Amino acid sequence: MSNFKRLSEARQFSPEKMKKNGVFETDRFFCDTYCFEPGQEQSLHTHGGQDKVYYVLEGKGVFTVGEEQRAANQHCSSQ
Repeated sequence: MSNFKRLSEARQFSPEKMKKNGVFETDRFFCDTYCFEPGQEQSLHTHGGQDKVYYVLEGKGVFTVGEEQRAANQHCSSQ
């Protein structure tokens, strides 16, 4: 199954900027890990007509959807 990678292999970091690592991909679906060092961030952007899911494995982050911001960490649950 060449579409799969081990999650441990996809957890790579870069001191310069956030590192995007592919875990799984088909023609219709993909799953990536985004690895951030403290202080790194991803530029605000949109994915018109697409949904995106973030799941925090370690640490914490701030997520922006529209005008709303919400902090999340690995112990957070939806409210």
